[in-house]
Amino acid sequence: MENNNENINNMSRDFEPESATDFFVHDRLENRAEPESVRLQIDWRDGSIDVVTIAQHQMNSWSSEEWHGLVGVYQVNYDADAFALAEWVDENMGMLSRIHACFDEHWDGSNFVGEFDFDNDEEAGDFLEHELQLYGIMVESHGVAMVDAGDYFCESFWIQDGMLHTDLRDTPYSLSELGDEGEYILEALMDNDKSDESQMAVCTLDYAKELMYDLRNACAE
Repeated sequence: MENNNENINNMSRDFEPESATDFFVHDRLENRAEPESVRLQIDWRDGSIDVVTIAQHQMNSWSSEEWHGLVGVYQVNYDADAFALAEWVDENMGMLSRIHACFDEHWDGSNFVGEFDFDNDEEAGDFLEHELQLYGIMVESHGVAMVDAGDYFCESFWIQDGMLHTDLRDTPYSLSELGDEGEYILEALMDNDKSDESQMAVCTLDYAKELMYDLRNACAE
C-alpha cells in the first residue's frame, strides 16, 4: 500500500495536563449515575492527540471517522490522571510517529478510509496492537488527589440575609448579580482560587450549582 500521508511524523499533543485535570476526574467525584471513561483520541490524518470522555451508553458506538479508521480512540486505565497520560504521550511520541508514518488515507469509492501498512515497521504495528488496541493505555497516577469541591471550599461560602458570602472576594453576591449564569461565575471564582493543581484536582461546577440552588431557596423563603 502506497503511503500518501503528507503529515508524516507531525504528531502533536493537543491537551495540557494542568487544564485537563478536572476534565479527567469530573465524573469520579459525585457518584454519577452514568460515569464516563477517559479515552486518548488520535487523529491519524494530521497526528493530533487529544483526550475525550465516553459515556456508558456510548461504549458500543463509533463516530464515522473512527469507523472508517481515520481516528483512533483508545482506552485509558481508570485511575490515570492527566499528568500521567501527558507524560505517557510525550515518552512514546517517537513510536506514535512511527505508527503515523505507516498510515494512509484513501478514497475507497464510497468514503475516505484509513489503513496501516506495517510491512516496513513491524515493531510499530505491535505497539499499536498491544499497547493501544488490545489492552489499552496503562499509566500510573502521579498522586493527584481527587477532592470534592464541597469539602475543599466548605468554609469559603455561606448564605446570610439572602446573600451569598465568600472569603474569595471582598463583597457578597446577590441573586440578581449572579443571574442566570451564576453557576459559571462561581465556578470561575473557585477555579481561580485553587492552589497547586499538580497535587489536587477539584471539580467545582457541581458545587457551584449546589450553591446557586441554596441561594435561590433562601431568597424564596
